[in-house]
Amino acid sequence: DDPSRRRALPAHCVTVFVPLRDMTRALGPTEFFPGTHATFDPRALGDAMAGRADGLAFDDAEAGSAICFDARILHRGLPNTTADTDRPLLYFTYAKPWFRDATNYSTVSLFDDDDSGGDGASGRRSVLASS
Repeated sequence: DDPSRRRALPAHCVTVFVPLRDMTRALGPTEFFPGTHATFDPRALGDAMAGRADGLAFDDAEAGSAICFDARILHRGLPNTTADTDRPLLYFTYAKPWFRDATNYSTVSLFDDDDSGGDGASGRRSVLASS
């Protein structure tokens, strides 16, 4: 069974990024690996994750523009090399009603295991401070 001959199903989840400031390479835009949403070849995914594949980054996206993509595409945030400039964006996900994203979102809260004595405040601050 040749993985490259399998057909991908149509998109069941689409993500939209809207940068709130003009993007530059220094801000660390999201890098996408075209075709990885449709491949079933683990070597292709491994090459992308190991830096042996060329990605596509929208480092010239203007504030307010929309970047839409199939949520299955391999993507990652590049490093923000600026000293003090954030890269805020709006993030929307549109999915078929039956889809549940267990990869990016789980049923475990980030705030369940904190050291606050039960009110979640201390854990919340530590999570926000590390992001």
